Amino acid sequence: MYEFAKLTESQVADLGKELRSAAADAAGLQDAAGKVVRFLFENLTDSDGNTVNAMIRFFKVHPYSKLDFELQTYVRGFLMAYSGPGSNPPPDSALPCLTLLASMADLEALTRRRKSMPIVDAGVMAGIPMLNRLFGQFGIDLELLGQPDSAGMQELSTQTLNTFYVPEALGSPYVPGQEAFVAAFGVKSALGFGGVLPNGEAFFLILFPRVSIPADVASAIRNLSASVKEAVAPFVGDQISGV
Repeated sequence: MYEFAKLTESQVADLGKELRSAAADAAGLQDAAGKVVRFLFENLTDSDGNTVNAMIRFFKVHPYSKLDFELQTYVRGFLMAYSGPGSNPPPDSALPCLTLLASMADLEALTRRRKSMPIVDAGVMAGIPMLNRLFGQFGIDLELLGQPDSAGMQELSTQTLNTFYVPEALGSPYVPGQEAFVAAFGVKSALGFGGVLPNGEAFFLILFPRVSIPADVASAIRNLSASVKEAVAPFVGDQISGV
């Protein structure tokens, strides 16, 4: 186990090795993502050795055709609301969708529901403060997020991205659920890390610890992205279930 607020770069390297080992026997994409989330949830602690994250979530950009019926229905509902009454064109099979693969939280109900949001244009992401900030700090142009085959995304697949970092979660416009989640669960900071897979699809994890995370730790944890990429890359073509 590792005290989250005092993680060093060498400890992050050790954590990455253990994470890869924990996910080595994964049977598929969601299983790999779930193993990654569970490992981090159970092994990042406070100074007393107690689990420290109120919630950890793992997202990936995934094509519409690889979502199950439940998630496709969710996406079509989003598109109908976005396009307005009377406009309901069938989604393109390659439509990129930002999809929740795995989640673990203090409150079990927060871990159950899968969601998927179509990336119809950059304006949709820009209108969600946390995602706008996250991709901005990652260095991913929102215009490219839905273009996995673009040269820009292919170039990013070879890089270690910056960290999404909110040192003070309470009162921040970049952390939703201020009363029902942040205040209720004592969330002190928020941070995320991720990357771009070889096929140009982005993935990221967001962690909501109940202790304040200093900037040097937030910077160091981005190096875990290579280990997560190794864990999920073999399964990028998997279909995703909404349950």
